[in-house]
Amino acid sequence: MSDTNGSDEHNTHGVPDDQSEADTASGGSPDENPPVTTDEDGTPIENPSGG
Repeated sequence: MSDTNGSDEHNTHGVPDDQSEADTASGGSPDENPPVTTDEDGTPIENPSGG
């Protein structure tokens, strides 16, 4: 399967066009309030994700 016009099947710019949808798998804006991973002294909290 060759592509003669130089376009790509995957739209990686996040903007939809006539032939492909925007790439939404790249995520979005960061969380407004990221989880707290340090205590009041700046020491990392052990296993903050619970995993």
